[in-house]
Amino acid sequence: MKVGNGRWQPTICLAIPSLTGLAASLILLALSLPAQAEILGLYSAGDGSVAFSPSRDWGWIPSWNEIAYPALGQSVTGDAGGGRTAWQITDQGNNGLDPNYSLTLFEGSPNLANARERGWSFSTTAQFVDTMSGSANQGLSAYFDDQLYQVMIDLDTAGQLRGNVYLSPIETATFVLASAEQRNEYHDYELRYDSANQQASFYFDDHRITSWPGYADQHETIFRFGSVTASGAGQMNYREVNMSIIPTPAEQGDFNSDGTVDLADYTVWRDTLGSRTLTNADGNGNGRVDSGDYVIWRNNYGRLLDGNSIEASNIAAVPELRSLSLLLVGATLLFASRPKR
Repeated sequence: MKVGNGRWQPTICLAIPSLTGLAASLILLALSLPAQAEILGLYSAGDGSVAFSPSRDWGWIPSWNEIAYPALGQSVTGDAGGGRTAWQITDQGNNGLDPNYSLTLFEGSPNLANARERGWSFSTTAQFVDTMSGSANQGLSAYFDDQLYQVMIDLDTAGQLRGNVYLSPIETATFVLASAEQRNEYHDYELRYDSANQQASFYFDDHRITSWPGYADQHETIFRFGSVTASGAGQMNYREVNMSIIPTPAEQGDFNSDGTVDLADYTVWRDTLGSRTLTNADGNGNGRVDSGDYVIWRNNYGRLLDGNSIEASNIAAVPELRSLSLLLVGATLLFASRPKR
């Protein structure tokens, strides 16, 4: 198709074979993107020369007076930012301020209800800078349904990057995350809550490190990043922070809810294509099973919902998109021929 500026623009279409009572035609597939997580809190330092505070425009609540103590939270670039702009949080452990930023989910709110039903993800892309003195206190913390899920980042005596997961007020599980050579790089840290088993998992660079049930601590539902304990010290550069509700299995292409996006989910989609009543395969939530749901499945094919991927040797060939033409026609005829009630 030729557009107004004189350039040719491709059109995605499927040829439909001639069938009795149906003229030959073309069907345009409305390709939709896979559903995204419902973001409740976001921070991005951006690519400019200056990063702004998470409390400016982003809505995160600082635990201290940023104007009175500007050195506790500030923009960094160049070597200090690992070559990238970031927001640096510093706790020297001697002023009792424990600088962090928080997001609260209030009891009775739809956001909290969705978090309980579907689970949540709290993540950051960050660079650990310095332990300064004392024990670790930089990282992510989530008080959720009177349980505390918390991970703090520091270095061991060999200079290796490590994560400290708090199992109880007095018990910590420590994991080496990266070598001393990699400690200065930006890494991805995530707390991910599974509503089905009421446990959180700690992920480092998209790899699951451990899962645990948290420990009892009565508190309002609040998510914090930065200096998240009253003791310890540390300095960390936060490039991005994201707190979001996890998509449902169907929104991720897992139409049979078995935790794997595979050919069995394609079968569910194929067998209910065109339906407005059997909607397990309605991944985009538009009320019917259609081509957009196929795209969601195709874009997630080979994934496990725990964030990992299926072994390549166990992945079967994906059905060709062009084969959808016959399915679409068949579904159209099937549902058009059903008597209306």
